[in-house]
Amino acid sequence: MTWLHRVSDGMSRLLGGHPSARELGLKRPDFVAEGLSLEKVNDLDGALTSYRLALRTQPDDPKILLNMAIVFTKSGRSDEAIRSYRKILESMPTHPGATYGLAFLLAKKGDTDGAIQNLETFLATAPSGGENARWLSHARATLRVWRGEPAEVPATAADVVGREPVDTPVRHAAVRDMQPDDQRDDVHGDLQGLKATGTDGLRHGNDR
Repeated sequence: MTWLHRVSDGMSRLLGGHPSARELGLKRPDFVAEGLSLEKVNDLDGALTSYRLALRTQPDDPKILLNMAIVFTKSGRSDEAIRSYRKILESMPTHPGATYGLAFLLAKKGDTDGAIQNLETFLATAPSGGENARWLSHARATLRVWRGEPAEVPATAADVVGREPVDTPVRHAAVRDMQPDDQRDDVHGDLQGLKATGTDGLRHGNDR
């Protein structure tokens, strides 16, 4: 900032003028962190409002859209969740969290072909290793059932989805954790208080 800008800002404050753009930038709220905090206490409408405000400054940001899809799912608004996932896939066709989350929502709505297509994409492109190994294994078993192939343990598609419902906190944690390799830093924002207390070590919110 030049000395002229500093003098101008100082005079503006002295005369009761509006804060400078620089000051406003420093004070800009973190709407994503706010949304995650509201989601934690099950204020889903408030969380959606925060995520929408975040989108104003970061239009079509896949991380924000992913959070919105999860909240829509928790709220039982599956059509809006599907639209949010598909919005991500318009710019990132192989986004692992979006393909995985969308697959199970489509299966729940009876669109088995769409569910299979998205789960196949997930299996072909998702990063392997770490916590993802658990979800890759489950996705392979689920895909066999959806295709009507013999499963390692006989089960119906309803059994598979029933064991791991799409709207459970653990699945939401998995979707949030599934990021492309080049976007894995700072995925969660401020997730203090969202860590699971169970043995899976995954982060999650609270469902109704």
